[in-house]
Amino acid sequence: MKILENIVYAIKEIGKVSKKIFFILMFLSIFSAIRTVINLSLIKYIVEYAISENFVYKLLLLWLTGYLLLNLVFKIVLNIIVNQFIFKFETKLKTYTSTKIYNKILTLDLINYDNFDFYNKLNRAINEGNTRYFILYTQLLAFLINLITFGITFIVYKDPVIIILSGVSAVNYLLYYFHRNKKQYNFNKREEPYDRFKDYLNRIFYQREYAEELYTTESIKDRLLLKFDVETKKYINKYKKYLTGYMGETAFMVSVSGLLVWMAEINISIQIINGKMSIGNFLVMLNIVSVMSEQLINFFKIIPDIYQSGLYINDIKEILQAPSNFSEDGVICKGFENVELKNVYFKYNSQDSFVLHEINITINKNEIIAFAGLNGVGKSTIVDILTGLILPNQGRVMLNGIPYEQYKISSVRQLFGAVFQDFQIYEISIAENILMKKIASAEDVATVEKALKYVGLYDKVQKFDNGIYASVFNGGDAGFSGGEIQKIAIARAYASNAPVLIFDEPTSNLDVYATKSFYDAILGLKQLGKTIIFTTHKLYYTSCADIIFYIEHGTVVERGNHNELMSFNGNYAALFKMQSHELGNGDKNEI
Repeated sequence: MKILENIVYAIKEIGKVSKKIFFILMFLSIFSAIRTVINLSLIKYIVEYAISENFVYKLLLLWLTGYLLLNLVFKIVLNIIVNQFIFKFETKLKTYTSTKIYNKILTLDLINYDNFDFYNKLNRAINEGNTRYFILYTQLLAFLINLITFGITFIVYKDPVIIILSGVSAVNYLLYYFHRNKKQYNFNKREEPYDRFKDYLNRIFYQREYAEELYTTESIKDRLLLKFDVETKKYINKYKKYLTGYMGETAFMVSVSGLLVWMAEINISIQIINGKMSIGNFLVMLNIVSVMSEQLINFFKIIPDIYQSGLYINDIKEILQAPSNFSEDGVICKGFENVELKNVYFKYNSQDSFVLHEINITINKNEIIAFAGLNGVGKSTIVDILTGLILPNQGRVMLNGIPYEQYKISSVRQLFGAVFQDFQIYEISIAENILMKKIASAEDVATVEKALKYVGLYDKVQKFDNGIYASVFNGGDAGFSGGEIQKIAIARAYASNAPVLIFDEPTSNLDVYATKSFYDAILGLKQLGKTIIFTTHKLYYTSCADIIFYIEHGTVVERGNHNELMSFNGNYAALFKMQSHELGNGDKNEI
């Protein structure tokens, strides 16, 4: 029942893209069925005419030419429909489905990415969403073509013996394919590790981050290729065993089917011997044995495929209907005054311990806030909560005195211009990477140039042939080092209209001099009315903050400005003194 619901759901989604496609579906089905019947009738007429006393070569040639032209017209009509309607529909359907899934993903809680089952389902939905609706459409088309063709052929040339034998042959195929598909599924499931290993090797030899070690360490390449060879031999041996059983079952199925067809042909032969059938009908009935048997077989074969599509569509549907803890129908936030975390607890999995607990902080407009502490203490998790990417398990997040849950979440997220620790640069122009939208005005250009000057990349970008419009990555003419890419991400936050700027470990790829310049520039952003929040494990650079929240084991253990925390002479002060000593000894890049 659920599979039928999924198929109905998919049909409704297909209808949203094009309702006339269903009329085309029915037309193609009937058209293909009529074509088959007309072909059989013409064959019968031509054969009977060829053996008649009134036989004339020229007229026979004319009939054969007409038969050829008719089939040609059928093919031309089908090609026109496929090229003019089906291809266009397929492209629109793929775009519609993928776009809908992409938009839905952005409304789901970020925490879902840490749910293994949900992540697998999301992966299947993305992969199948691009093609599965159209695959179902083609399966339904094949289903109708075979059903209508069989029905019309039976009405015109009904023979109970052929029907019975064709039906038995079709059931034979149906049982065979259900059994084969199950065995194939189980084999593929067992051999998933081998497929994953092949994908892993593809990534290693494709991605640049592995290239340096592979080039300079010959033994690791040999070790990987040796493992690949060993695993491939194991796979081949297992596949041989699988094929051995498969070939035996196939031979049995084909033999049974062939025997049934032979019995139908014997039945027809007896009728012509007894004078109950003309030679033309004899030849036509031989074709009908093949046609009806094939249509029934295809009819039954398509049912498991439609069932499989229903399973994939269920994944797509569940993703599209997945609930979110956030709302897109709430109050629209129009400004920033303060944000509060009240007694916040958070954990990534119901079986894990809390990574944050008893977090109570207030951040006011135009403050510079630093979340400091060693790696892994929960600083980035706090950033995700502040930006509305995840909600705490306990406690509340209040924006201007109103809980996040009551806002339209997209309006909350627009308040924050964030550079995350694992930020991304996109395959668009430099200017679009900074503004995160299409350049639409001279003001946009000025903003981009100002941001590039702020991070010290303006002169370099000006040397590119297309300047700020130069493409990044994959054949683009803009090449940047890791540190320069991080500067582009910082320029993105600078160019943002957001009143709150968040930097999560923003200087991890910058040298000590660029890092100092960056933190000095933060003070200037405050003068522009921005609220600045940054996380860092390099305490040497927190002195510019108005308030420092020093975090250990997922909770705030010290708070105050730099001088106050140093006067406490606690863990913050001890770590700061140690890092300052390392900096003084030249270990600058580790601070």
